[in-house]
This record gives sequence, C-alpha cells and structure tokens, in this order.
Amino acid sequence: MTTSSRESAESDLAYQAAILQRVSRTFALTIPQLPDGLREVVSNAYLLCRIADTVEDEPALATAVAEALTDAGFRVNRAADGEEALACVRERTYDLVICDLKMPRLDGQSFYRVAAEIAPNLRERIVFVTGDVADTDAEQFLEDSGCRWLAKPFRLRDLLRVVAA
Repeated sequence: MTTSSRESAESDLAYQAAILQRVSRTFALTIPQLPDGLREVVSNAYLLCRIADTVEDEPALATAVAEALTDAGFRVNRAADGEEALACVRERTYDLVICDLKMPRLDGQSFYRVAAEIAPNLRERIVFVTGDVADTDAEQFLEDSGCRWLAKPFRLRDLLRVVAA
C-alpha cells in the first residue's frame, strides 16, 4: 500500500467511524478473502446498506413501522401482502422482514414457508406482528418456527428492541 492510498484509507475509516456510531453492530461479518486494508471498509459498507421489508396490510401501521426502521438506519421496502413480499424476496436480499401474520392473498405462515425456500437465511430475520395470538394455529406456528414476534398493538420502541436482538 502506498503512502497516499494508506492516508486515503485512514481518512475513509475515520469518516466511517464518525457516521457509524449510531449503527447497530449486533452481528458479525467476516470476509477472509479480502486483504486487511479492505476488510474494515467493506464491513462498514455492509452496515450502511441494511435493507428491511415491511409486509403490512394496514397502511397507517405500515407507514409508522417503515419510518421507525428508516430512523434506525434501514432502507425500507413495503409490501401490502404476502404475494408482493415474495416478489421482493425473489429480487433482493433482505436483512430483516417485518411481517403481519394475517394478510390478504398470502398469509404470514405461507409467506414464511416460501420465503425460507427462496432465501433460507431469511428464516432468522423475519419478525411477525399479529393481533391474534390466541389462535392456536398462529401460536403453534410461532412456537414451531422460532420466529420473533410482537402482539398488536405494540410500541415502536418495542419493535426496535426486537429488531436489535
């Protein structure tokens, strides 16, 4: 590495350190193929590109959740139902999906099963929200899948806490 490229890399790392102070670092990313000088820069770039999908058929709740996730540093895509969400999952990789269990066209359980086939690593990144946990099918599904979930109504700070966990 030349002196000017080393100075540039140090300047880039200082800039990234300043803007990444509020970004959650609750995961590990190892890229062993990269040389030492690039590893930290690429890891930080990943932190800046977190993408979330919200699947919610209630427009007011979808807007509130999207705004909260945007404020938390996510780039948010929205889908009104499970079919739209599956189209999104087929097109890109998501770091997080917030999904209602009861939706038109394709419910949350069916979405989960198909999405897990398309992108198996998404299984641990789906958080369900539901107003019907008393339903034995929903309760059994949430227990069997091991997915994180919140009962509606919920506070946005509780959603952010679950997302960070």
